[in-house]
Amino acid sequence: MGLKVVLGGSTGFIGKEILRQCIQHPDITSIVALTRRQLPAPVDPKVSVVIPDDWLNYSPAVLQAIEGADACIWAIGKGPQKITTEEEANEIKKFCNDYTLAAAKALTPAPDSSGKKFRFVYLSGMSAERDQDKALWFMQEFRRIRLNSTFSRTPKRTQRCSSRTSSGRGSCWGRRRASRTWCAG
Repeated sequence: MGLKVVLGGSTGFIGKEILRQCIQHPDITSIVALTRRQLPAPVDPKVSVVIPDDWLNYSPAVLQAIEGADACIWAIGKGPQKITTEEEANEIKKFCNDYTLAAAKALTPAPDSSGKKFRFVYLSGMSAERDQDKALWFMQEFRRIRLNSTFSRTPKRTQRCSSRTSSGRGSCWGRRRASRTWCAG
């Protein structure tokens, strides 16, 4: 039996590559692309595109589409480079924090007798900081990952970890950009 993966953010810079990799992976038989806009044609037969009307409260149709997923890769976010008003800053917080929490809660299933674990992988932006108390020299508010508080509000079966590269720096570099990966599950 193949894996069903939910991909949040499949039209973004990183999400497009994740989608391409998921399509090519032989163990992944179903991909639900949760996205804000339609994918460019043609769409692979493995992929179902779902565009939620409300990212904080998923409709029954969205919940049905993501039901039975084995994992979620969450690459939805907005960077601080476009901020000029407080309203835009609040919009970024909504994308990076509120939407992530809503997805984690909707996707993290109740434990079953099979012992199968659900994986929720969150990709943050460049220069994100795990240590919420660390003094930061630039973009302090946007470099602080709030997943520690976000996932503390999810069910107790949710677990946090952070990836580390072989250099131990904690970032995954590619195409002149870096991201930090958080896994829950």
